[in-house]
Amino acid sequence: MKPSFYVLVVEDNPDVLDSLTLFVDALADAKIFTASGFLDAAAIIKEQPRIDLILCDVVFREEMNGIDVAELAVKLHPNVAVVLFSAEQKSEVEGLYGRYSFVRKPFGRDELNRHIDKAFLRLRPVDEQLEADR
Repeated sequence: MKPSFYVLVVEDNPDVLDSLTLFVDALADAKIFTASGFLDAAAIIKEQPRIDLILCDVVFREEMNGIDVAELAVKLHPNVAVVLFSAEQKSEVEGLYGRYSFVRKPFGRDELNRHIDKAFLRLRPVDEQLEADR
């Protein structure tokens, strides 16, 4: 049976990556791809015909960052929902993620769930968003 949901989780801390993967696995019937940085994520984004959601840290040890992952993903998968997260202050990354949801580390399951919902809502046309809010 095919999964109903395709998720890419990008995080360079193995413990956080494992926790996020367990969270997503419990959330939905999902095929989960994991990456520890930009290069791994880019390969998955280019290879996979479908990605519905990306959960991605903003800061990596590499030159490229989570914003770069998000921009590549949106370019190749225009309907992907993106949630970025970081321990950095929101103001330090604000303006870089116009269509992405952002959550500050540390965060809990409920908060991440809200941001995932927000990320999918951002993909809907404005008139549908207004209707959903009623």
